[in-house]
Amino acid sequence: MIFMKKSAFLALLLASVLVCAGQANAAKTAALPAQSETTLDVKAKLDAFAKGYVSQANKSLQNNRQRVAVTKEKGKYVARFSEVDPDTLTTEIYPGKGPKCQYVGHIVYLEKVYECIGDSKNAAQSGEFKQARARRVRELTRYDGSKWIY
Repeated sequence: MIFMKKSAFLALLLASVLVCAGQANAAKTAALPAQSETTLDVKAKLDAFAKGYVSQANKSLQNNRQRVAVTKEKGKYVARFSEVDPDTLTTEIYPGKGPKCQYVGHIVYLEKVYECIGDSKNAAQSGEFKQARARRVRELTRYDGSKWIY
């Protein structure tokens, strides 16, 4: 009878240890992020995010195609606006270093400045615009596990 009590006690002790160990393993696996997305999936999301970002950038530039700035320089009128060229858009993706930053991405594009020179303000605004200069822009963004954040 004493042998049965000790065996039952050991069985109960062993069962509780196994249950606790199983719960600890379940908690560890629940804390890990799901790896259902591949790097290619995340890169595709970055590309889509970048296209939307560039489109929004063209609309929100202070002097864009719809809001041309005209200044007088050396006796002539110069009409000028900026535009992001979507054909120059590239993206780069790197692994992140934190739980809220699984990936880091770069959005790289050219912001071009167009000018037209005329004898009057109206002539400068309605003339043929030519690219005067361009600058390369590199934006930094991060992926939080579900979406890209700028």
